[in-house]
Parts: sequence; C-alpha cells; structure tokens
Amino acid sequence: MKIVEQIFSEKLPVWFILFNLCILLPILFWPVVVLGLLFAGVSFPSWHSYLLFFVVVIAYPVYLVLMAFLNCRIFRKSKIIGLLLPAAIFVLMIRGICWWWSV
Repeated sequence: MKIVEQIFSEKLPVWFILFNLCILLPILFWPVVVLGLLFAGVSFPSWHSYLLFFVVVIAYPVYLVLMAFLNCRIFRKSKIIGLLLPAAIFVLMIRGICWWWSV
C-alpha cells in the first residue's frame, strides 16, 4: 500500500486524518526554513555542527511523512499510543529547538 493511501485511508476517522494533516503542515514552511538557513548567515561553532544542522533541516519533511505513516499503522493497533506518540515527538522536537536556541 502506498504511503499516501495509508495516511489518508477512508478506514480512518476524519478527525484522525485531520490530525495527520496537522502533523504534515510544517512541510509547507520547509522552503522558507531552508532558504533562511542558506541566506541568514547563522554562525555555528564548527563546520560539523553546521553540516549536522543542515542535514536535519533538509530532511525534516521525510521525518514528518514517516511519522504520519507510522502513526496510522500504530493507530490501527492502539488508538491511545497512536495519539500520544506524535504529541510526545513534537514536544521533544520543540524542547530540542528551545535548547539549541538558548546555547
């Protein structure tokens, strides 16, 4: 089964499909983030940290699509874990961004 068919399956409730759309919403901002990273002149302590940050930012649409796909598969087995796991991942992502910003 294709990933898009799995994420937007008719077997899933409408509210859960909207939840997955909210998970995929940050992909719309991906070009702005990448161009901002390229042209903003952010200073990094070393070349390796810049490369790591650049690879993470470039690849985050892949992470979000995989998260939505796995969320659908987990939701079919356990509805509570299917709802809590993406929320926990987003909280950890926001916490990591806040930590990185403060350093």
